[in-house]
Amino acid sequence: VFVSCNFRGKSVSAYMQASSLSRGQLARLGATSNRLKMTSCPNCRKPQPRCAVCLVNMGTPACYDGNPSPSLSRPSTTPLRLSPFSSWYTWCQTCRHGGHASHITQWFREHSECPVTACSCRCLSLDTSSKMSSLASVA
Repeated sequence: VFVSCNFRGKSVSAYMQASSLSRGQLARLGATSNRLKMTSCPNCRKPQPRCAVCLVNMGTPACYDGNPSPSLSRPSTTPLRLSPFSSWYTWCQTCRHGGHASHITQWFREHSECPVTACSCRCLSLDTSSKMSSLASVA
């Protein structure tokens, strides 16, 4: 599984791993921040998709507040931790709209249709795992 460009299908994740030491085409999230994000594809320079709820680019963590994270000032010997699932990007396989998992989950707690304006897709009702979890909570 890897992140790929919506336009050309090339892997973006391979570029992110290769450039972890050189900050080349990555944009800074804040003037005093060490946190980085990738707002466009390094191959074709087309923009990354945005979260349908917060409108922040896919490469930005869901909880971004503009302040540097204390975990990023850690010694280089400390192992990296994976982002929590809530900050991962998820999308509907039907309408292709998506966003940070925490934002999409929050949206569908109160709404039945896609968060994108003029899209009437009922994304959550198409998700078989959500149907299973709702059945399990009833039992």
